[in-house]
Amino acid sequence: MPRRSSKRIHWRGQTVAAEHGVLSCRALYVRLKPLGLELSESQLTRIYRGQPKRMNLHVLALFCHCFGVTPQDLLVLVDQPRRTKNVVPMREPESPKAKDLAKLVGPAVPALPEGRWRS
Repeated sequence: MPRRSSKRIHWRGQTVAAEHGVLSCRALYVRLKPLGLELSESQLTRIYRGQPKRMNLHVLALFCHCFGVTPQDLLVLVDQPRRTKNVVPMREPESPKAKDLAKLVGPAVPALPEGRWRS
């Protein structure tokens, strides 16, 4: 049975900027600020370097205008296999060496006399 996959949106902002010669977030900030960017440099850094979960359409339009691209160039649908539960395969335990076992067991404990203890 084929494995199901879901789609996710991949942000290509840093790649597109690099293709147009913008190799740092500071350089991008300098290019976008005169166009009307209303974000701080640290906010732009998070968008530029990461995979934002949401984005203001004004910021997306600024990226498109600055680099002469469309939203389709910046946002790409990619296949993502569905996550399955992390199942850790069972390993056979390593057999302890006799000297290591003696350390774990400790000294012998004498058996309790019968009849004194009831369960």
